Formats: sequence, structure tokens, C-alpha cells
Amino acid sequence: MKSQQIVYTSARGWEEIGPSIDSPQLVLVFGQVDQIDSKEHYEYIKNRFPGSRLIIASTSGDIQGTSVLDDSIVVTALKFEKTQLRFVEKKDFRDSQRIGYRQKYFSKSGTG
Repeated sequence: MKSQQIVYTSARGWEEIGPSIDSPQLVLVFGQVDQIDSKEHYEYIKNRFPGSRLIIASTSGDIQGTSVLDDSIVVTALKFEKTQLRFVEKKDFRDSQRIGYRQKYFSKSGTG
């Protein structure tokens, strides 16, 4: 697995942390609501990682390395060499485990 982080702060804008990776399958985005709700930030991330699956979540503080940041966005792009990823989009998560079993995404033990 290879990873790359990109961090946005109001003071410094977008900064790439570590080497760039090509075509990550999964991009995790964490940030404060007012930051991740920005169309400009969403477009930047989407254009920076075209074809990648984005998972976006709000937080009250973001961790980058050993730092805790406020008023920021931390983006972690992941590229798996052998792992096959599957996704189910669901807005109501009360029955998400049952859906995973039905889609054969998880074994009955829940470990995958």
C-alpha cells in the first residue's frame, strides 16, 4: 500500500506531504464542516484525484503526522497493490452489516 497526504489550512493553503502517488483507489477526507462544505475545496480534491473513490467526513480537529489541526482539511490518498476494494453507498446505516453480508463483502465473522 502507498499513501500520500495533502493538507489545507487557511493560513498556508494546500500542501502536499510526502511523495505523490498515481491513481489511488481511495481518498479519505477529514475536515471541519465549513471547510469540507466548500465547493472550491471539493473540486480541488476531485480534480487532484480523478477516478478515485472519495470518502468525506467532518471532524472537530484533524490529525496530520503528530499535529492536531483546526480549521483545516486532511486528505489521505491510498493506493493498494493487491487489495480489491468494494463500496456500497448507503445513507441509512442501521442495516449496513446486513447489506455487507448480502453483498458478500464480509464473512459472517465480520472480518472480511
